[in-house]
Amino acid sequence: MTLKQLSQINYTPLNINRPKRLNQLLVLLTSIFFIVDMIILTNYITKVNQSSSRLKSSVKAAIIEDTRPDTIQIIKTSSTSSKLNSQEPDIYGTTMQFTSYKLGLRFYYLTHWWKKTDFIEDRPTDVFVSRNANKVCIHSIPSNSANCIGGQYILFFKKNVKTPFKKIIEEDLLKNNSKDCVINTHKSGDKEIAEVVPLTDKCSEIYSKKSVDRYFQYDSRFPDRFVFVSLNEHPILADTNYNTWEKTLVFF
Repeated sequence: MTLKQLSQINYTPLNINRPKRLNQLLVLLTSIFFIVDMIILTNYITKVNQSSSRLKSSVKAAIIEDTRPDTIQIIKTSSTSSKLNSQEPDIYGTTMQFTSYKLGLRFYYLTHWWKKTDFIEDRPTDVFVSRNANKVCIHSIPSNSANCIGGQYILFFKKNVKTPFKKIIEEDLLKNNSKDCVINTHKSGDKEIAEVVPLTDKCSEIYSKKSVDRYFQYDSRFPDRFVFVSLNEHPILADTNYNTWEKTLVFF
């Protein structure tokens, strides 16, 4: 074949256009694949969320912090028999309930604080409750400061729900100082108390039980939190039956 003959050959371009029906089928298959994939992904996410919800069901209230302000309300007015005499003011006053929605705790206290020292009857002192961040003060001088007069207060702590109560005290608060401190715990139902007893003077004075009653309190129904309670020699009462305020402390 000569060069001239080659030049006369007609080339027919290859038609690669797919039929219209085939294109529609491909679009349909792609759409079905996308929908199925989204259904599988949605089911997986739902299962993960349900599993997480079951694990955290007992601490949902703590995860979603309540922004309502603290409240103080009257529970009961004490009887006139609690007065020294008809001319004296009521030495116990009224039973009040303090509630902190942000911390999820509440307790009762009497509006008057009264004690006997060396057989001398002191006049009643007004009681005030205030909160500053994670510290709730029960004191005899009205103040919004974090310093509690008289040493009666609550410190609120958050914790990992999987970390044991005693372990977090040992590691995070006492820094594994087992040579200088020992932790004694006892349980009563859902409630657990941990007291830090000093073995040497190097044990933390903040958390240890020395001249005053101090302890950590935990409720197994609320595994994401616990509190530290510090009293003084004359704890403020919660009622006229001589129950003190810290005995009425509950989480919610």
